[in-house]
Amino acid sequence: MPSMSLWNAHPKVSIPLDHGGEARCPYCSTLYHFKGELPKPHH
Repeated sequence: MPSMSLWNAHPKVSIPLDHGGEARCPYCSTLYHFKGELPKPHH
């Protein structure tokens, strides 16, 4: 679809961060790096 941007070209997904603050998108393989202090784990 021509009016779609690259960022919304696949379904929205929840991407869990690993202990180093990195995660890879299962659809487009983009590697994301969390900036700043990592959030504390939930109980």
